[in-house]
Amino acid sequence: MNYSYRVAIGVLLVVPLIHGQSTYTGVIVNANCFQAAKAIKGMRKSILKHCRVNPGTTEFALLDEAGNFFKLDEAGNTEVLLQTSTTPRKITVTVIGAVNRDVLNVRSLSTGAADILASRFGP
Repeated sequence: MNYSYRVAIGVLLVVPLIHGQSTYTGVIVNANCFQAAKAIKGMRKSILKHCRVNPGTTEFALLDEAGNFFKLDEAGNTEVLLQTSTTPRKITVTVIGAVNRDVLNVRSLSTGAADILASRFGP
């Protein structure tokens, strides 16, 4: 097989994996609180005040600095639960993923410098 065909095939296989992936930074909040259900851009302070993560929280969302509210997918929820055995009042994260409507499909999630969700697509 010609080298340029191999390169072309490799590009076709890799592009869908990275297409649409972005980096999001913000605070993890309870995705099911009353204020979150009516999340409107600009309500960041209210959401931070009323939607804190507590020991019973099982569904999480990322709230960024601009006030955008993205619910995490199941993998993101699971990793937040696994990695936050003690529930801090404020969990700041960086997420690499893609938004589909209001759900952030998490590819990787890190808090501080520690990676807490390995890539679902391998190392």
